[in-house]
Amino acid sequence: MVQIQFLGKNVIQALVPVFSLKPGKALFFYDKRDFPAKSAANIGKAIRRRLPEIDLTLTQVNCRDFDAVRMALYRSFASFDDPDICFVSTGGTEVTAAVGQMVTMQVGGRILFADMKEGSILDVRTLSKAADVDHVTIDDCLTAIGAKRIRASHTLPGKKDEARILDAAEWTFGHTEAWHALQQFLASTAANASGLEFTVPDTLRYQGASYESRKLLEVFLRNGFILESGSGYRFESRTALEYMTTFGTWLELYIYFKALSWFDEAYLGFVIDWDSSDLADTVDNEIDVLAMRDSAPCFISCKMRSEPLCTGR
Repeated sequence: MVQIQFLGKNVIQALVPVFSLKPGKALFFYDKRDFPAKSAANIGKAIRRRLPEIDLTLTQVNCRDFDAVRMALYRSFASFDDPDICFVSTGGTEVTAAVGQMVTMQVGGRILFADMKEGSILDVRTLSKAADVDHVTIDDCLTAIGAKRIRASHTLPGKKDEARILDAAEWTFGHTEAWHALQQFLASTAANASGLEFTVPDTLRYQGASYESRKLLEVFLRNGFILESGSGYRFESRTALEYMTTFGTWLELYIYFKALSWFDEAYLGFVIDWDSSDLADTVDNEIDVLAMRDSAPCFISCKMRSEPLCTGR
């Protein structure tokens, strides 16, 4: 199969059809005024990453010029001897979609369209399904825009930790003031200690209120994040210390595990370097939770507060 398509500014529209159809050859046209050569090369990189055997060509054309688009398509169709040539109308501009469909009908090729909502690549003339949609991943998207992900900002928990993390997190949501009292104490006394051992006074005070420390520790003892040790306590691990000394971590962990069941992909503390070509790993953005479903990325910012966002009756 030979696939012909015009690139637009939407990288997902560029990638989904070729990932779904898996053609032996693909020809992409782009207008350098809207889509610089570097951006087109990044699209090519993302395609070859998933389809290493593909014969891929990226060619510039004036996508605002009807004649230029028409002649480029005529030459392309004439240059291939494969009987199965398709034009993908998804992506590009109104001009490329209109001219592409016209030329394809004249030469007898197939006109295909990516119906993302239905999850199908459709033949426009017969309305039959040519292929199921093969969705892009977050790494596909980052490669296509010339970005990359670097180290995660948090230690990633395993599936085996889900139940105990959710239990502890839900307690913090219902006891934010009490959790803040414990977290502030631990952050100031234990976060920078060389070991994992620590002690806590019988009573902790926070914003004029007093809390029995043993009651604050119960949920974390029950779930194994804190262990009793002699006359004091010990963090289960460095990871547990990290969780217990950062106020908003439990919300991020909770959202991450919930996202795993709702999305195709989910990541915690996702750090992005928006320019992968400069050979330097720079923290340009840190996303608390990044999720992906049906080729659509979802950036989730978690803000845990010790007071309500608003008041009302």
